[in-house]
Amino acid sequence: RLSEARRTFRLDRVAEIRLLDAPAAPPELELRDLSEGLVQPAAEDPEVVIEVGTGGRWVAEYYPHDSAEELPDGGLRITLRTPDPASLR
Repeated sequence: RLSEARRTFRLDRVAEIRLLDAPAAPPELELRDLSEGLVQPAAEDPEVVIEVGTGGRWVAEYYPHDSAEELPDGGLRITLRTPDPASLR
């Protein structure tokens, strides 16, 4: 509501849901084909490599990626494409 934009969330990551007194007025919905998943990188998106610890292994389960290499500490080195590399922070 505060962002004044439509957002999507993984329900298994939501800590709390509260019913508000304010009526909802979501922005207009733009339909798109999600048969290939919510995140759909394009071939021209920059390729990035990130390393995540054991707590970040979910990234490889949630986001499409080109490869995921096991690291000695139990983490992963993930190669993926994204239109906005800064958003990975």
